[in-house]
Amino acid sequence: MVDELKNKYSFGEETRTYQKGRPQYELALKLLEDFKTSGSVLDLGCGQGEFSDTLHDLNFQVKCADGTPKLVEQVKQRGYETYLVDFEDEYLPFDDNEFELVVSLDVIEHLWNTDHYLKEICRVLKPNGHIIITTLNYNSWNYRKKHLFGNFEDFTYQSRHKKFFTYKSFREETQKYFDVKSSVGLIYFPVQTGLKFTSKFQNFLSVNIGILGKSRK
Repeated sequence: MVDELKNKYSFGEETRTYQKGRPQYELALKLLEDFKTSGSVLDLGCGQGEFSDTLHDLNFQVKCADGTPKLVEQVKQRGYETYLVDFEDEYLPFDDNEFELVVSLDVIEHLWNTDHYLKEICRVLKPNGHIIITTLNYNSWNYRKKHLFGNFEDFTYQSRHKKFFTYKSFREETQKYFDVKSSVGLIYFPVQTGLKFTSKFQNFLSVNIGILGKSRK
């Protein structure tokens, strides 16, 4: 199983540098402003554990899971309870109703079986628990520009993306299992410095999208 996961879920995450300011982390922090309590949280697709560290600093009790063996061992060594899981085919090694919050950042686009993945998140969430989930928006202006100039592969297959969401389709996918409480988009304009958040015109403007959902239990 370890060798299979090594091939299936090796996205280059293990070779990059530790980075706390990635766009998906900024989105999650913005959505956490609407999440008023700390408590038990699962970082699902924890990567190198940057956002696990942020959650720990915010007084959450953090557990982690990832599909890349090297990263699981790396995050374990930093003191987190961490599990190796195939999110498409395996059940999460956690009890029903265990977590108040599940955070899964830029994971869903790497999966074919998103229904299994979302159902498992539902299962491990407490009644009235929440999910923060992010992905890329392939309807945004900058991806349309890449398509226009024939550079589709630069941000899809080379990143091993399997599903390509727009704001609309991402919200619809999430709403199958959760009530969407809020969403936010991240805008990047080359002529400006920094990143900007938006709650309007997300389907066209947002490069990355984040959703705060609530369990229907």
